[in-house]
Amino acid sequence: IIAQISLIGIFALKKAAFAVSLMIPLLVVTILFVLYVRKRHYWVASFLPPQAALKVDLLRNEMDMSFLQGKYVQPALVSKEDKYPENYAHEMEQQQQMTPPCAETDMANQEALL
Repeated sequence: IIAQISLIGIFALKKAAFAVSLMIPLLVVTILFVLYVRKRHYWVASFLPPQAALKVDLLRNEMDMSFLQGKYVQPALVSKEDKYPENYAHEMEQQQQMTPPCAETDMANQEALL
């Protein structure tokens, strides 16, 4: 709504009467739609909170998403093999070298204290 009011102001400053005349009904329709959605949504949501809706769905076992099987999958997710950057192995070696050797003894000492 703020953006639409700003655009109406900009178009009015630019003396674009046709654009302003199209934006005013759009602003009115947007405000009416927002009021309608707020009125209906909160009325419906007051009778069925999300937690109750989740319980009903779980009892009905309607959480089955098998209808999505075989539908569109993003190309990056199609490949089953793991794709790592070329320097991934080198980075893993560096991280393993940076791990302090006393970490295992610290774990044993903490377990002994418990």
